Amino acid sequence: MEKTIKIIAVSLIVLLVFILTILSIKYSPVYVYRLITQNVADVYDYKLYENRNIKSSDNPMIEKPTEFNLILEKVLTSMK
Repeated sequence: MEKTIKIIAVSLIVLLVFILTILSIKYSPVYVYRLITQNVADVYDYKLYENRNIKSSDNPMIEKPTEFNLILEKVLTSMK
């Protein structure tokens, strides 16, 4: 009886290690670790990781919203 329990326990451990190895090869070990420890991604993940501030651009691509509207009107009228 004791021998069968040991065989079942060892079999389950080997199966678990095999599954984790396959997942680590398919994805990455870091991803598998985070999947196990943090479960599924959610909106509170920002609390777990280092954050950094992003400075806004001094020179935006479109300086005035009206430029975009004029270009859009030209494109839409040319399509008619």
